[in-house]
Amino acid sequence: MSVAFSRLSTLVAAAAVSVAVMSCDKDPTQPTAPLALVQCPTGPLLVNSPITLSFTQPLSPGSVTSGNVVVTDAATGFEIPGAVRLAAGNPAQVVFTPSDQLPFDKALRVRVQNLQSVDNSASVNVTVCDLRTELPPIRELYWRALPDAAGNALSGVSVVEPSYTYVMARINTLLRYTDTLSSTTLPLPPYYNASNDVSFVSRQHGFATVAEARTRLGVVLETFDGGVTFDTIGSALAQVLNRAYFRPIPNATTPFGVVAGGQTFSPAYFMKYHPANKTFSVTTFSGTGGVNDLDFTGDTLTGAAATLGIQVGTRFVHGTVFVSKDGGSTWQEVAGAAATDTVLTYRGIAVKTNGEIFVTGGNGYAAKLTPSGGGAYTITRIALPGVTNPQPGNPFALIYNDVQFAPDNNSLGWIVGARQVGTIGGVPRYEGLIFVTRDGGGTWIRQGVAGAPNYGAEFPALNRIDVLSSTTAWIVGDGGAVLRYAGVNTP
Repeated sequence: MSVAFSRLSTLVAAAAVSVAVMSCDKDPTQPTAPLALVQCPTGPLLVNSPITLSFTQPLSPGSVTSGNVVVTDAATGFEIPGAVRLAAGNPAQVVFTPSDQLPFDKALRVRVQNLQSVDNSASVNVTVCDLRTELPPIRELYWRALPDAAGNALSGVSVVEPSYTYVMARINTLLRYTDTLSSTTLPLPPYYNASNDVSFVSRQHGFATVAEARTRLGVVLETFDGGVTFDTIGSALAQVLNRAYFRPIPNATTPFGVVAGGQTFSPAYFMKYHPANKTFSVTTFSGTGGVNDLDFTGDTLTGAAATLGIQVGTRFVHGTVFVSKDGGSTWQEVAGAAATDTVLTYRGIAVKTNGEIFVTGGNGYAAKLTPSGGGAYTITRIALPGVTNPQPGNPFALIYNDVQFAPDNNSLGWIVGARQVGTIGGVPRYEGLIFVTRDGGGTWIRQGVAGAPNYGAEFPALNRIDVLSSTTAWIVGDGGAVLRYAGVNTP
């Protein structure tokens, strides 16, 4: 009996040990599944968004490094630069943030390796995900890129005829594009150190605004030989004359003209041209930056202007809108039209034959000003589709630089500008933007460039547009970008 009891005691003790071991195996503090990627990201990757990877366990922060989460171009094998970190508030997620915008419609490969669980008890197996970025948001490829202007930043464009256009580069150079769509370079005299705008009224007769090297003040030039030689016809007590607006007058031998610009802070500067004696009368306005753009209706009586804004420290100077009813001889500020702190600056202006004004500027600002009687205007904000400011606190990260409507069809118009998509060596990098309206500004569609990378979604910043007619328009921008409207018959 004692022997049987002893054996029974031994069996009970063994069973107890077995239960204890089983209990340890079920300890909830121990991993119940191997460390692994939950699944590869699905769907097209947004080019301006990070890549997020979720894992079955929290990860050791020390193992989350760029060498353990590698993103490459699937075609070339080249690594996509970026930063890797644990997601805020979720140690089981890793976030890869690319240093620059990802390219559109590009196959990428993500390789995950050597990641450790938070207690270093488990390591992830090598895992590879094949991904693809989103298609570019452009379907109307109605613009054609011409040979660029040697990489120069371009600030002015004047279309004289469908295939005869002048383009101004900031580095004191004028370019003439003729019927062959190739350019001829026309250097300006060396005693000018910067050039701003160009406006021709015929193939040979034109005007330009430049800065004189010694005084650094604006000067107006005139040419009668297509830009080969120039004469000075006016100067200004302003740093920059951003805009030269000259138009031929039917049945007249002299053109209509207004030149405008100003100082960085103040004043805004208007110069009305008097062709009889080639002189200018000057009007200035304090409290805003220099005039950046001008536009007039076909009869040259009703005009509109947009001024620049700037912030230095806590000091703001806001852009605003001016109107003229007498061909630019006098100007009045539009009440309630000054830019806010977040918009800050205006860059482009257009006025239609019905008196509507369109203005564009910083922080993705675009608006229509509708006359409401007594010199007042109703201001309606315009939403342009598919584009947001990547840095909402920076007005220059999404900026619309110009707006213009076709003089023979006020239902057709364009807005051009730029959005910041990253930095290179600390210098902001931009993509150009083109939007078109065919209903007078009610709805807008993004357009692209035939044959350009990603349909033109990666084109440089675009600065100016000049519209001669509903079938003829040119755009210029940074990096020597010169675009010509090709319409529905895009080559």
